[in-house]
Amino acid sequence: MTWAYRIFALAIVISIWEMLFWSGRIPPTYLPSAPMVGAALLGLAKSGAALQAEILTLSRALVGFALTLVLGLWLAILGWVYRPVREALGPLVELLRPIPPAALVPITVFALGSNIKLYLFVVVFVAIWPVYLTASSALSGVSPILIQTGRSFGCSRWETLWQVVLPQATPDILVSVRVSAAISFIAVVVAEMLAGRNGIGYLLFQRAFAVQTADVFGLVLLCGVNGMLFNQLVMLGSRFVAGWHLRMAEEVSR
Repeated sequence: MTWAYRIFALAIVISIWEMLFWSGRIPPTYLPSAPMVGAALLGLAKSGAALQAEILTLSRALVGFALTLVLGLWLAILGWVYRPVREALGPLVELLRPIPPAALVPITVFALGSNIKLYLFVVVFVAIWPVYLTASSALSGVSPILIQTGRSFGCSRWETLWQVVLPQATPDILVSVRVSAAISFIAVVVAEMLAGRNGIGYLLFQRAFAVQTADVFGLVLLCGVNGMLFNQLVMLGSRFVAGWHLRMAEEVSR
């Protein structure tokens, strides 16, 4: 039944799109029809340009996302174990967090060049904050009673972290992981648009300057599909890590 609702909503969006196209109020140069966009995307797929761009962009986003998770969680854990680390990171995080990915690209190009280092740096810099802040808050929010119970059983501080604190904080952390996954993909596309030589962002920028609007719409839809794939991948990982919590949440929501 859920899929029926989704298909119905998609059909409504496409119908409104087609009505706007055939009304003539918006020139086809700016708003191509849905079949034109589908044909353009199929042409990109047949030429191999879309597949090559897809592989490059997804690989960059995945590697950057993996690095983001490792660094963000490790910093949050260090901040929980050593309070001075968390206090020192606080002002720095608030200063760096609002910087948009587009502002980083010119500086990073000069420092690292237009290569994989550029994409990984931009992704990690932009996507690490949701993971770090949420993980830090979740770890700090674990009930002191649970922590004291673990310590009373002879657990060291690190053992208490792994056996008591992290399992309790994991469901909240997973929410930020989904946000970070979407940000990782967005950051890669932005970096490719501004300084890339290949990838979906570069292809999108190239087609936009050539006023190939149908191709642009097709590539934008491809970005949306990639975002859905990223989200599904994270959801699968979430069910593996904290399936018990998700099942409980589903039962409560019924």
